[in-house]
Amino acid sequence: MPRLHASDLTTMGKCMMMWAFRKVDGIITPASPSMIVGTGTHKSVATNLKYKRDEGEEIPLDHAQDAARDATKEEIESGGIYLVGDEKKEEKKIVAGAIDSAVNLATAHHKSIAPGIDPKRIEESFVVDVKGHDIQLAGTIDVQQQNGNINDLKTTKKTPGKGTADESIQMTM
Repeated sequence: MPRLHASDLTTMGKCMMMWAFRKVDGIITPASPSMIVGTGTHKSVATNLKYKRDEGEEIPLDHAQDAARDATKEEIESGGIYLVGDEKKEEKKIVAGAIDSAVNLATAHHKSIAPGIDPKRIEESFVVDVKGHDIQLAGTIDVQQQNGNINDLKTTKKTPGKGTADESIQMTM
């Protein structure tokens, strides 16, 4: 049975050909610097919160920073980085900036957000059958707290608008 993720639906909404190139033809475009920063930050946060759930305390800050740095480097080494035009001349600077950004965001999360989270589930996948259709919707819940609240980690350059969560395919799924 075909399985679609929120990212598939978002990509389809932007451009069906882009989705088909990736999912049907297997043509993978490297991630943008901002996407790589998000991945590095996300892996650090997940590592910290899993430890907090299992051990009752957060990992040391330098471990969270190392996790962000290592995950960001790994993402670049395994999939490359998407640069256009003059950015290609500045690749080393952009890569260093992406690593620094991921470490800084992981640091901020560790210091300001993680202390207020009481994690129950981290990175938990789900699949839902779509009634009346031969298709499934799938996704991953970043964090579910002990009180049932669900947290979705996002990294963006600007603060999302008030209605962003209500309009997001991923967040409404």
